[in-house]
Amino acid sequence: MNNPENKRYKCQIVQDAMIMHEMSHVSDFNRMSPMICKKFEGKQSATLAFTYATEQIQSELRAFNKQRDALNRAENTSCLSDECRIEVDEWLNFISNQAIPNVLNGTYGR
Repeated sequence: MNNPENKRYKCQIVQDAMIMHEMSHVSDFNRMSPMICKKFEGKQSATLAFTYATEQIQSELRAFNKQRDALNRAENTSCLSDECRIEVDEWLNFISNQAIPNVLNGTYGR
């Protein structure tokens, strides 16, 4: 996953939010094509992709919004260590000021 400075994050809340982001995409694939995993039975891994750019944009926006909501909830309701608060803030800044604007203008992931 594209993340700020591609560094390893130690804060469990940040890691959980990253997983939530990716699982949001899995949910989108399953919703759009419920039998998609059947196609890959017996294979160790598979790469999935959206058919249309609008599907990818919508999925990224959903995933980043879920991730941002989880981080905001954690920031407002958890006792975070200073290190964890820094990681949460880095991600909130990245999502709001880079990721979502880049998704909307078509430059995310490029």
